[in-house]
Amino acid sequence: MASFCFYAACVIAVFASNNAGTASASHLGCPSNKFQCDNGKCVPITWVCTGIDGCGDNSDEKNCDTYECPHGYWKCKNNRCVPVEWLCTDINGCGDNSDEDKCDTNRCIMRRGKKLRTFSNTKERIKFPCKYNAVRNTICGSWKVTLTPGNAIEADKNKRYVVKTMWLGLERLNDSMKWEGRSDLKIAKKYINGQKAEPFNKKDGALETNQILSFAASSSDDEVTVYEKSAGDFVVRYGQYMPGDTWHRRSGFEFICLSDNFQPSGYPDQICGNGTKDEVKAFKKSKGYRESRQAVLFHEVFTNDGIIQTDSDCKSTANAISNKCQTDADRWNAAKLCWPVVGKSHFQSCITHNIERPESAMRHCVEYVCSRCTDPNSCLALSEELDGCMELEGVSNYVRSQCAPNLAIAT
Repeated sequence: MASFCFYAACVIAVFASNNAGTASASHLGCPSNKFQCDNGKCVPITWVCTGIDGCGDNSDEKNCDTYECPHGYWKCKNNRCVPVEWLCTDINGCGDNSDEDKCDTNRCIMRRGKKLRTFSNTKERIKFPCKYNAVRNTICGSWKVTLTPGNAIEADKNKRYVVKTMWLGLERLNDSMKWEGRSDLKIAKKYINGQKAEPFNKKDGALETNQILSFAASSSDDEVTVYEKSAGDFVVRYGQYMPGDTWHRRSGFEFICLSDNFQPSGYPDQICGNGTKDEVKAFKKSKGYRESRQAVLFHEVFTNDGIIQTDSDCKSTANAISNKCQTDADRWNAAKLCWPVVGKSHFQSCITHNIERPESAMRHCVEYVCSRCTDPNSCLALSEELDGCMELEGVSNYVRSQCAPNLAIAT
């Protein structure tokens, strides 16, 4: 493996069947990734149920309807077992394409920390350094799933976003039993390096991790795989990036529901939407908003009481919009005026050049606008952060007139 430092890892949650029975008996004398033939020979699991006699005695082609794939493998419609890493790769791994069946309609994917493709294949930009409701209370198979990523601005190149944390919440539909866990870049990295037994820290719920999940890691792909032990319902990937590199495709996540029982929540409950084309655009139109869709996303995330922000600037931003803004019109005004300080690269670069943090500028901007541009403390703080930057429309001139007459505005 190349010698590079990685700050994140990928977490894949795959719900694949693993019941005891003939499958367990078949592997008693072979490693877990091998199938034991009746003649005692060990062959790769991927040779099972392919229509080709891999064992030499055809035992790898017997009982295919009832054969149960072991941990780490997914059962195709043609009964073949393939590694879960093959799911939704745009390659026909099963031979009948069932590993790619639902990957367009039931798939929400984030790339490079900010480029989101919803269940409808609509592209959205998630450009704020806080937690957001990617998947929330979506029914997939036997589970209700919540996936809450947390973004951060990459320190080396401040124009970039990195998925830094991941919250996974599961509720079993038949008995409402829950499991909730958290991962972040350090936890996932330690798991891949063999320093942790699991890539998630359980935080809540009556279900025990080993009752419903098992894990595997691939250091060559910098991926962690999490398997639910009963149904084969969905996949979640949580990705890695290479700091300072020209791109970091793996800095993201992916949620794919592989079950026919797929009932996604709509926008704004979850940003991944319900598969209806242009969910954010339609929501924006229904509200009569004329500004950027990124302003709409910013507004909905920071007015959502169901998202518990843990970063201090994110928490203060949400608190300001919820409690310091007096009206819904004030809240919308704060979102549309302040999102550019973290959503537009020239503001991020300028604020960082001023030895300030874009996350802090976001907070002070929202606090200032929510005060209807009367709060002297947020005004002064924002003036330091915006000094020498391009005009932040609707804000910079107020700052100059209220508290910073010498505020420089670049042209």
